[in-house]
Amino acid sequence: EQQLNRWVASGKSGDFLLPIGPLTYFENWFKTAKPNAHWIARYLPEEIDQEKKLSKAKQVLSHSQEFVSRSARKHVVTRAIMRYGPKRIAIVIGLIAIITLSSFAVRNYFRRQNDFVLKTLKSKTLTLANTPKLSPEFPIPAITEELILGNLTIPELIDGISDLRQKIKIGTGLATLLVTQGRYEPKKEILQSLAITDSLLEQLGLTGSSRELSEELRMINDYKVTAGFASYFNPDTALASLVLHNAKRAAHWSLQILKEQPQGFTDIQGLSLALDNGINNKIFSPDEINQLLKIISPFENNSATPWLDSNYNRDKLLVRGGNSYGQKFNGLYQDLAYLYAAEGKPERVLQCMDTILRYQESYYQNDYSTHIENASNIAAVFYTYGTTNQLYPFVQGYCKRKNITALEFYNRLVSRALMEFDTYSNIDFYGGTGQQFSNLNIKFSSDDMLSFFFAKLKEEILKIKDNNERNLTLALILKNEAILFSYRMEMRGMAYTGSDQLIQDAFERYQLVSKEYLEESVSITGSNIGANMITMPRKFMFLYPDYRVPFFPFEPRRLQNCFQSPAFINYILDHDLFDKLYVTPDEIKYFGLWLLDYQQAMFYRDGSVHDRMPDGFLERLASKLEERKADQLADLNILYLHLCSNAFDLQHPDKALAYFKHIQVDKLLNLFQINDFSINNYSFGMIGKLIAELTVNKHFDLAYSLINVFKKEINRSSLYGYASQLISLHQQSAESAQQLVDSARMEMRRLDKPDIFQTNRHDVAIALMYINPGKNSKEAYRTIKNALFPKFDAITRFSRAYAFHGNLYQAQQQAPALISTADKAYFLQETIMGLNLSKALNKAWKKFKDNEPFFYRSFLFYQNENQ
Repeated sequence: EQQLNRWVASGKSGDFLLPIGPLTYFENWFKTAKPNAHWIARYLPEEIDQEKKLSKAKQVLSHSQEFVSRSARKHVVTRAIMRYGPKRIAIVIGLIAIITLSSFAVRNYFRRQNDFVLKTLKSKTLTLANTPKLSPEFPIPAITEELILGNLTIPELIDGISDLRQKIKIGTGLATLLVTQGRYEPKKEILQSLAITDSLLEQLGLTGSSRELSEELRMINDYKVTAGFASYFNPDTALASLVLHNAKRAAHWSLQILKEQPQGFTDIQGLSLALDNGINNKIFSPDEINQLLKIISPFENNSATPWLDSNYNRDKLLVRGGNSYGQKFNGLYQDLAYLYAAEGKPERVLQCMDTILRYQESYYQNDYSTHIENASNIAAVFYTYGTTNQLYPFVQGYCKRKNITALEFYNRLVSRALMEFDTYSNIDFYGGTGQQFSNLNIKFSSDDMLSFFFAKLKEEILKIKDNNERNLTLALILKNEAILFSYRMEMRGMAYTGSDQLIQDAFERYQLVSKEYLEESVSITGSNIGANMITMPRKFMFLYPDYRVPFFPFEPRRLQNCFQSPAFINYILDHDLFDKLYVTPDEIKYFGLWLLDYQQAMFYRDGSVHDRMPDGFLERLASKLEERKADQLADLNILYLHLCSNAFDLQHPDKALAYFKHIQVDKLLNLFQINDFSINNYSFGMIGKLIAELTVNKHFDLAYSLINVFKKEINRSSLYGYASQLISLHQQSAESAQQLVDSARMEMRRLDKPDIFQTNRHDVAIALMYINPGKNSKEAYRTIKNALFPKFDAITRFSRAYAFHGNLYQAQQQAPALISTADKAYFLQETIMGLNLSKALNKAWKKFKDNEPFFYRSFLFYQNENQ
């Protein structure tokens, strides 16, 4: 009773429970005596009322039972050991622990297995595809990696998206990336994505709010650009039919909107693009053109509606191109000119020109002819609608108003058919850069249309009276025609059979020009890697190995690259004309300028829409230049860097070493004297690749000769780290990869300046992860810890490294918590990409991967050695 009262008074604390000895005694007593409430009541004081006494006894009994029970639980382990012994108890506890923990381990094991993670990745990819606010640049790359892996199909993708508009957005975005990178490959996926998206666009209706109408118009116009690119690269009947079907859709929508003039609708940009699409594909019938003109033309309709007055107000600017230039009246008179050209009414077209030319202050240097959309696009409509019999009065009238020749007009027109970066900017893919708009009827023109306008150009040239001027101009145009058509066919994976005759004719004309005339100096436009204007002898434009004209062929103040095709030089080499054309040292130097333009095109080859020069051509060019000892006259390092790299790719190390001997190591820094981020980084990457190949082939002295060109620790460390990455990714010598990363570490530690951007830390960390992510992850994270350069890019590569080594679970674990959906998309893409890099690439995807943007291919930044 005393011990029980003390326990109750303590608030039933565990500290006052019975020790094991008294507990055993009282348990035995309870079993024997079997006390009950009446028995206990007999021992309570006499003065308590009998009823209260019984109630109190019941409480004491209850406390007693609880007291003994809780005391027994306190000593359950001690009693078990006393009964069974410590060894047997340990075995039982161990088994219980194994059973309990193994259930978690099994679940965790299966969660980590790649099959489970692949299902998770697929699910995450579909979740991203269902996120409407994401720009296509985020989910689409991950989707394409899933397609390459075979973990997802395009029908599965579209079926996995719930909203119709989102289905269209993703379908168009997927086709866009496939086409702009792969050109005409992978054929099946390109056609499938475009066909499915076309069927989805058919489900849209001309109903809903003005905002919804504008959004749907944008979808139709975005599809137009992507389908146009696809048909340009692959003139397949199935693709052509999709282009035509969408053009019919665009024409119908634009006609209905102009008829109904929906209240609140102000998207004239979208309406104009849809209208242009219908015109460019000859969708509108003569009756429909007449209807359109009666609605919107002030020449046909003297009583415009308030809707027309508001939307086509004189001061409203329809911005086209990349520099915020545009047309007054919201582009009305340009569209009217297209419609009148389709009708074959040049006098009305010229009336439109009068209004456009009266308000030229909204163009660069107040000049409409330099605008991205000008009279050239109008001339193309005369051809499309078969009204070319009325083209001459239009061209003559326009040229008179602008005080230019018809020759210049047609020369500028055909030159607009060249592809450039701004053409690519018409796609709606990268959210941060801003989409540009322009009429693409010349960019996507048929070969027949282009031939027609080249013929008109040559007709004008033959009118020139001066023999020298006529022959040189015709030689230039014939050469340019051969190059432009060759470029078009090269982008389609085909050969152009007509170039030989054109270049032969060009050469014959060139030979008729006097040397004195050829040597006269003229001012012509440069390229974006040099001065805007340069002074050169007249012969320069013909001897420059590529397409060249004296004016900017594109919108002014935009990027101009003067590499298109090797067709001209290929013919010159085939017909042994090199020594007849390139006689003086200055003429040989033109190849150095050409190679710089080539280098830039290769950096941007997804956006500039250009392919590599064939290996065989580069070898023949190098052979001829060596024969002429050209390396003493021009810097040819770009040529030999490419040849050496290509030979290693083809597993011809002996040939690669022979080309390496022609690299003038002491002149390599000349490549980095141009203030161009793209060329510098691309050249830097090529050097890093050669270091990797030379190291694997045990030519350490040659590899070090390249490293030693650079004195900055950041550059040296970056090159070592990047070369190590390439060796790991190509699954070559693990020992060589480790040697290079050790050297990268040493160079990195020599630099004790935490206040500068040390991009090399990322290269070192990524190299460590590619070697062994499980072993090196802690060091990799320490390496980037104090780098001022953003760590995100390096960490995404860590995901790629884990996946490359087959650990998809850890690849996904690298993504930091609380990151944006866009950032999650990057990690998802890097994970799947890493897994794909560990496998053999399907040939159908090779071109797509070859044209991958530079920032996917490598993480490498050159630091100016002179700063």
